[in-house]
Amino acid sequence: MLDNFGVFRREGQMQEQVGIIDGLLERYEKVVVEDKGEVFNSDLTQALELGGCLELAACMLRGGIERKESRGAHSRPDDFPDRDDESFLKHSEIRWVDGKPSHTWSPVTITKWEPVERSY
Repeated sequence: MLDNFGVFRREGQMQEQVGIIDGLLERYEKVVVEDKGEVFNSDLTQALELGGCLELAACMLRGGIERKESRGAHSRPDDFPDRDDESFLKHSEIRWVDGKPSHTWSPVTITKWEPVERSY
C-alpha cells in the first residue's frame, strides 16, 4: 500500500495494488491458526486483524479509484490534478458485499461553512 497507494495516487499503481490485495485475500482464505488456546490467543487475534486490514485495504482502493479528482489528502496529480466539486462533492461509502467492496455515494450536508479549496 505504501508503494502504490500513498497520498499521490496514480491509476496504474492503484490497479496494480488491487491485484496484490486480491491475491493476499485469496491466500488469507487458507490461513491456519495452529494455536487452539482459548485464553490470550494472540495468533488468532493477529489472524483476525490481518483479515480486517486486507478488507479495509480493498475498500480504500475502491474508493480511491472511483474518486476522479484531487481533494485533501487524495491527490491524483497525473490524471485529475484539480478538485471537482460539481462531480465529487459527496461522500464515498464502501461496504463489504458478497466478498468484495461495493461503492456508493451519499450527499454532503453543507451547514455553516461552505467548502473551499485549500490554499497555503
